[in-house]
Amino acid sequence: MWHVIIVIAILAFYIKIIQPRRISRLPPGPPGKFLLGNALEIRKAPFLWLKLNEYAQTYGGIYTFHLLGRPTVVFNSPSSGIDLLEKRATNFATRPPIHMAELSGWAEAILFVPYGPRLRSY
Repeated sequence: MWHVIIVIAILAFYIKIIQPRRISRLPPGPPGKFLLGNALEIRKAPFLWLKLNEYAQTYGGIYTFHLLGRPTVVFNSPSSGIDLLEKRATNFATRPPIHMAELSGWAEAILFVPYGPRLRSY
């Protein structure tokens, strides 16, 4: 019985303390509930776009809201999306490392090569 309580305490600690540190580089947004995020607020709105417009007026052109623990970044204007995804593409264009590709010897295949001079040469 004690091991179940310890596992639940560790899981709650991870969700409440450790996980928010990983996503602290995201744009600001509305605070959400513990595990549900902003799902209840969005569900109560008559239309999704009305709630997103309300968030945009409060938090600006780029904001983050959470749905069931998953962060969602919203670009409210095309200019903000173009600025980030075209003009500063080198900051966002790379792929995360896939450790199984490294272990299997496929790390140098075109599907797994991170963004850089080698990928641009293809």
